[in-house]
Amino acid sequence: MVTLRARVPDVAEQFSQGKFVVRKTNRPFSAISVDNAHEQNNAIVKGTAGVTDLMQNPKAMLRWMVAAPEIARAITEFDTNCMMSIKRGSQHERHHEHTLSTQTSFARDMNALVETIDSYGNPFEKETSDLLVLDSRDTVDSKISQIIHNMEKIGRLQHNEFTEERLIQGTKSVAASITRNNFPLLGSRPLKNSKRSTPLVSSPKSDCALFSRLFVSCQTRDGDLANFHSYPPSLSQFGDLRSGTKADIAACLEEFSESVADCPAVDVMVLDGAAIICMLKPTGSMTSKQYADSVFLPYLNSLLKDILRLDVVWDVYTD
Repeated sequence: MVTLRARVPDVAEQFSQGKFVVRKTNRPFSAISVDNAHEQNNAIVKGTAGVTDLMQNPKAMLRWMVAAPEIARAITEFDTNCMMSIKRGSQHERHHEHTLSTQTSFARDMNALVETIDSYGNPFEKETSDLLVLDSRDTVDSKISQIIHNMEKIGRLQHNEFTEERLIQGTKSVAASITRNNFPLLGSRPLKNSKRSTPLVSSPKSDCALFSRLFVSCQTRDGDLANFHSYPPSLSQFGDLRSGTKADIAACLEEFSESVADCPAVDVMVLDGAAIICMLKPTGSMTSKQYADSVFLPYLNSLLKDILRLDVVWDVYTD
């Protein structure tokens, strides 16, 4: 293209007249490239269904190749003649972005872009050996920067080690797996120091509370320090607090309770409202009203069939 005017002046003259693009309308700034115009014409000829199915039928494909361009031309002429009266006028002859609001928005965005570029400055004018992030000016961690600068050297050392162990000395098999390099890169978080900067204070606090209880107990009672326990013997075992689950007590209580085959006949029943809410599952209810209408109230109505009165107690204290 640089030597076009000297080598082919006729083509260069046509190019200077704008004859390297196609105009489908009289609107300014609406010219498109030749290949783009061909693609648009192909899309018009293919229609909305396309020609994928026609590829499987050669006869139908030949009929479509002959008839489709003429059908597309007739449809285009029909649309053009019908819409000619609507498209007439200066407002339809100008570019769709040739409006005051569009030009104002473009100028505002362009000025904002220029100001942003000026505020960041030219990143290539920075004369520093540090590895920087261009937009935020943040300096990359020194360990990450050192690894990136020595990446080629590390790769050559690993290549030489691989050749020496597997091909020369034969101490390892060629099919042996290669250890992956977990190097921290630019997208990694900053490396943290493995040493703890602050000492743990939970253990000294626990010891302080223990000695405080020990001191108070020895002052109020004649305690023997050798047999001293920080917890009562009923709740501890060798000085350590017993742990367990409260629900396990139910199994022990069942041995001392008498089993009743049938529920006794009663006239009044009192229910814990919160317990009933936890017992009855929502089963697809999306709101409280749906839950009340489909789950909660039907359950209460089923209980009222065998009793005369039903009280539901909530955790609310009224005057």
